[in-house]
Amino acid sequence: MSHLSDLFQQRREATGISFGELARKCGYSNVSKGSNRIQKFEQSSKFEPTLLGKLAAALGITSAEIHRAVEQDRAEWEAWASEPIEPHMIVRLVAAFYSRSAIPLELRGDRAAMEGFAGDYAATNRVRVCLVLSRRLSVWFERDGRCSGATEDTFGKRNGPVMTVEGRDFLIGG
Repeated sequence: MSHLSDLFQQRREATGISFGELARKCGYSNVSKGSNRIQKFEQSSKFEPTLLGKLAAALGITSAEIHRAVEQDRAEWEAWASEPIEPHMIVRLVAAFYSRSAIPLELRGDRAAMEGFAGDYAATNRVRVCLVLSRRLSVWFERDGRCSGATEDTFGKRNGPVMTVEGRDFLIGG
């Protein structure tokens, strides 16, 4: 849950409006589909940009309220993302099957050494590897050990291997 989705859920519940009624107010001709999208937003905070505007108008939520909720979510994310973690590898064994693997203690703190270890591990075992250096930064290695790039997490965009099941994202080994 997030402050943003909580704001909308609380307002919907306070007005006593059902998902179906709200979907109609938002202009959905397929009320079931609209209801499902609204429920998904309340449960996972994921939404289509057009939906947010329609929901805000239907529930009387101002842009200032939305901005405040998003800023609270951003501040909490920044605090979480800044917490230190133990660097580790996420190894893709086969499609949709991953394993978390530790980095030797003596290499921690030396990014080049950790990257060398991850690349060698990938090449030796012929697997893809994601070296998770922090909650913000990951480095990716192909099956031949070649570094294919780095990704940086930002608010609203996950970093590291993610698997999606029924519309929900699960960070693998995070």
